[in-house]
Amino acid sequence: MRIKGMLALLLALALLALAGCGAAAPEDEEPAPPQPITLRFWVYNEGDWSESAGQKLLAGLGEEWGHVTVEWKMVDGTDQAALSAAIEAGQGPDLLLGTVSQLQHARRNGAGTADVSDLMKDAYAPVRDACTDDGVVFAAPIAMEVTAMAVNLDVFRASGAVQYIDQENHTWTTEGFINAMKVLSSSPTIPQAAKLYCGGQNEDEGTRALVTNLYGGSVTDETHTHYILNEQPTVDALQLLQKMNGMAFDDAITGDDENVLFRQQQLAMTFCWDSAQSEVEDFTAFPMFYPTDQDHAVLPGEVWALGVTARDEDRADAALAVAHHLLRSDSAYQSLLSLTGHYAVKATDSEDLWASFAAYMAPYEQDAPGWAIARSEWWQMLQRIGHGADVALEADTFCTNANAAAAFAMSRK
Repeated sequence: MRIKGMLALLLALALLALAGCGAAAPEDEEPAPPQPITLRFWVYNEGDWSESAGQKLLAGLGEEWGHVTVEWKMVDGTDQAALSAAIEAGQGPDLLLGTVSQLQHARRNGAGTADVSDLMKDAYAPVRDACTDDGVVFAAPIAMEVTAMAVNLDVFRASGAVQYIDQENHTWTTEGFINAMKVLSSSPTIPQAAKLYCGGQNEDEGTRALVTNLYGGSVTDETHTHYILNEQPTVDALQLLQKMNGMAFDDAITGDDENVLFRQQQLAMTFCWDSAQSEVEDFTAFPMFYPTDQDHAVLPGEVWALGVTARDEDRADAALAVAHHLLRSDSAYQSLLSLTGHYAVKATDSEDLWASFAAYMAPYEQDAPGWAIARSEWWQMLQRIGHGADVALEADTFCTNANAAAAFAMSRK
């Protein structure tokens, strides 16, 4: 029995020793501090952005993120190739502030796609849709702008065409537009009522908005993956404009040129007008919705948003913390919004006319696959229609070429 007792004691001691090997560290031993992280924050040049302005926004990020620093980079919005190359090399941004189409470009070229749905800020429905792809909210919207048209109110009054516009609501119907063009085309007060510019893609959103609003047409389907410009409402609108007195299809000018002619009072209206252009000294440039036979016209727009594009999990977590800091606080959001120089993506108490226009942003088509080809096809189609080509055939040609580009783009995803 004595031997058995000794063996039991030795076994108990052995078990205690083994338990001691797995014992927890003393309570006063602190966990290792997190490794320093330097986030790459790229901002497409817009508004009053600068590195110092950005750093001010990060004040008070929180002690738990004391190991995070931000390296700012202002980038040229036209240089998409540089962004793609940086992403491919693993040196792309961890946070990217730019237009939704720029963020979509980054996403389709391998950038991270952290879900930022909790940072949507009660945005207008078209803004929410623009920032969502395949069910993922890949961009947190910050600011927006919409494009409208404008008329020379002095000319409209002198010619009598003013009776066809609703000055209080800045709207008019398709029928009112047709009647106004009849009056303006016979008026000696201006050389030309309007020009449908088609010399290139500059400000081409204005001509598309005119055409699609007239009878409620659309360039793409609701999913923005298929081009449907050849459907009857759009064909009818193009045929109307082709035959309209006072409407000149001009393939020698772009939107900028048309705008200059409007400011020189050579035209009674312009089809691409926004808040930045509103100051005119010599006459009353009156912003207007596009004419429509629908309940209300919709306006082409652009959305500026913040995307967490880091591919590494730790960097993505830190980038999300920065994004939450910038957008969850109303005061921080207002500071961020003011830096962009644009309007809020949700309803506000602002009495600014353009802020009220923002609520009527159209579905966002710029992220449609093959969009670059579709834009080129658009103004070339207008040129041919302006020279008398059959509208229905030209609309079919547009869709054939644009849909081929879309199919190719989708096959590479």
